[in-house]
Amino acid sequence: MVDETIRRFGVPNIVYIDSGRPKAHCLFRRPKGGPFMSGFFGEMRQIAFVVRDLEKALDYWTRTLGVGPFFMMRDVTPDNYRYRGRPAPPPRISLALGFSGEFQMEIIQQLDDNPSAYRDYLAAGHEGFQHVSSWMTRAEYDRVCGELLILGKSVIRHTHAPAHMA
Repeated sequence: MVDETIRRFGVPNIVYIDSGRPKAHCLFRRPKGGPFMSGFFGEMRQIAFVVRDLEKALDYWTRTLGVGPFFMMRDVTPDNYRYRGRPAPPPRISLALGFSGEFQMEIIQQLDDNPSAYRDYLAAGHEGFQHVSSWMTRAEYDRVCGELLILGKSVIRHTHAPAHMA
């Protein structure tokens, strides 16, 4: 099913949402007292973790949990990066993508101090689970983003995958 989704839609558009924990630094901020998940995003396809040490995290995921193999992307920067509604220098990140069954695991390490939800998450004293993702077509993504903005949600981060990753 994951391969079919990627073939149909290409590189997934990722929508980040706030889990309601104190970090609150994902793409759409949850309204105070509002629900965590909704029908807006469709089926979850990915869970992502932000870590300080990618190699250490990968060792744990592969040796202890038996998840993998992981596809590595080292020292990449997103294109057309916007943070809190304004153009900003994109963060340099390394990330690993792997699967546990049909569910994708993403492990992310930020390599610089540029403004980002990853940096904010770590600075707030967190490490580990940071966001979930669902995959949709560009038209679905644009429609959902428009609906959420009308409902008063705020965009924390918007970007596109680097051209060499597409």
